[in-house]
Amino acid sequence: MIGKPHPCVIYLHGNSSSRVEGISLVEYLIPFDISLVLMDFAGCGLSSGEYISLGYFEKYDAGLVIDHIK
Repeated sequence: MIGKPHPCVIYLHGNSSSRVEGISLVEYLIPFDISLVLMDFAGCGLSSGEYISLGYFEKYDAGLVIDHIK
């Protein structure tokens, strides 16, 4: 639905995980025209970085994704 606002779910993975775990949500969300954003936090999955902060810095990554979607 390009051009028309619609719901969007941002999947934020847990510790020692990655965005891959959120792929299973596609089949449930897309039929309802709900977009899905899967992201890797720094140091996880395919992202750069070596360390995770257990949420301290990851909140800024999530905020950037939210700003980009808006």
